[in-house]
Amino acid sequence: MSQHPTPAQRPAEPGERCTCGRPAVIVYLTERRDVGYCGRPDGGARIAPCPFCGEETAHRSPWGEPAVCPAYRVRPGDRAAVTLADGWAVGTVTAPTTGE
Repeated sequence: MSQHPTPAQRPAEPGERCTCGRPAVIVYLTERRDVGYCGRPDGGARIAPCPFCGEETAHRSPWGEPAVCPAYRVRPGDRAAVTLADGWAVGTVTAPTTGE
């Protein structure tokens, strides 16, 4: 049995997105932020650019692991309150608009 609690989840609402940019089907409710999941196990494999900030390279944590874009938010119209691992980045990020 896992010692970690399963995060709360709910069905995604229309317009909510996965961290890969696809429409979300489930939203996990975590302490840091709500996180959408599209149901595809490819981990958001895609060619650049990032759908949230336009960055041409994959986002990485300071220790080199794949990371979620700091501009990601489950609802595209919301500003994202960003709190990343161990306090290495805290603030509010607004992603550029894409004309959607």
